[in-house]
Amino acid sequence: MNKKIIVLFALATFLVLPVAVFAISYPDMPGDDLDIRAAIDGIFAFIWPIFIAIAMGMFIWAGFLYLTANGEVGKLSLAGKAVIGGTIGLAIAFLASSMPFIVNNILFPPPPPPAVCGDTAPACDGTCPAGQACIVGLSENCICN
Repeated sequence: MNKKIIVLFALATFLVLPVAVFAISYPDMPGDDLDIRAAIDGIFAFIWPIFIAIAMGMFIWAGFLYLTANGEVGKLSLAGKAVIGGTIGLAIAFLASSMPFIVNNILFPPPPPPAVCGDTAPACDGTCPAGQACIVGLSENCICN
């Protein structure tokens, strides 16, 4: 009998206590909402100076190799390869600088410009697509909206 009461009490406890968890409400976290555009721009703003510093370091290293080569063909060849590496690094860095803009335009294309629907403002000959109406008053043309 006692064992049965203990088991029922333990079972009731384990079934009722999890319900209290659903009563918790967490407050909103402070700060701005971060969208994918801001994340891409933030990552790029962090990586860009590091990448440029590495590419410029290649040129400094190449200059050091040229100065210390003393006419040795092997060291001059290594210095030339370092210059080529630095040039390729800078070219990649400058090409990569357009990557956030490309990704943002692919993920979030800009809205199309409004279509002009007539040549004369007062007439507005009704050449707007279905579901759009002509709005008169912007310059001399009416605008589909």
